[in-house]
Amino acid sequence: WVSPLARALLRSRAGDTVRFHSPAGWREVEVLAVEYPGTGP
Repeated sequence: WVSPLARALLRSRAGDTVRFHSPAGWREVEVLAVEYPGTGP
């Protein structure tokens, strides 16, 4: 992955807080949910 956000989200789980470097500086986001297409109810 080239995207800094995509790299930060790899192997993350719901509830994790991930940090990544963006053009505006370091950002921190909380992962609220992880969903995969085709695996829902």
